[in-house]
Formats: sequence, C-alpha cells, structure tokens
Amino acid sequence: MSDSRQTRFSQDNSTPNPELSRFYDQTKPTPVPGIDIHNLDQETLIYSVDLEVSVTLNVSAQAIWNLCDGQLSITEIIAALAQRYGLNSAEIVPDIVTTITRLQQVGLLELSTQFEQRSH
Repeated sequence: MSDSRQTRFSQDNSTPNPELSRFYDQTKPTPVPGIDIHNLDQETLIYSVDLEVSVTLNVSAQAIWNLCDGQLSITEIIAALAQRYGLNSAEIVPDIVTTITRLQQVGLLELSTQFEQRSH
C-alpha cells in the first residue's frame, strides 16, 4: 500500500476517518466532456484527444467508471458495488477511491463536492 493511501485511512486501513466519510458522502465523480469510450473484450479504453490522455480499464475499474455518472456519491458507488458483488464495503473502499482518484488526476473525471449548509 502506498504511503498516500495509508494516510487517508484510519489505523486499521479499512474505515475512512470522519472527514473522509463526509467527503465521500458529498462528492460525485463525473466524466469530463469530450471523452471517447471503446469496449474491448475484458477491457475498456477511455481517451480524450483534447487532453491527450488514454486509460485502459480492467473489469473492476470499468464497474467503478460506469457508476461515475455525476448522480452517485462516492459512498453510493461503494455501497452499490459492495451489494452487486456481495463484498464488505470497508474492504473495497481503498480500491474504489484509488481508481476514482487516478481517473481524476489524469483529467478524465471531475469531482463535484457540495458541502451541506448548516442552519444557524
């Protein structure tokens, strides 16, 4: 596990800290405009001519990508995939967050975060 991933999770590395839980609840990954997607056997090729970026996704990453539609939060994506595959949510958090983060870092996903306004 990389150092950056270790610092994002609590000591047992399975449960996000409260600040991250709030971030995951309120952040919705969305594909950037102008990308092309090609499904190839067991992989998906995503690229942007404008950004000069291409990424090949395996089946697991493709399942994550397909839920990054701007409607679901990261928490909802985790829950949907855990339910679909019969997995414990805490076990898949690192892989999902890493995949979303990498896609965002290369410019293929935008992260829309709306923090709740607290009433006084």
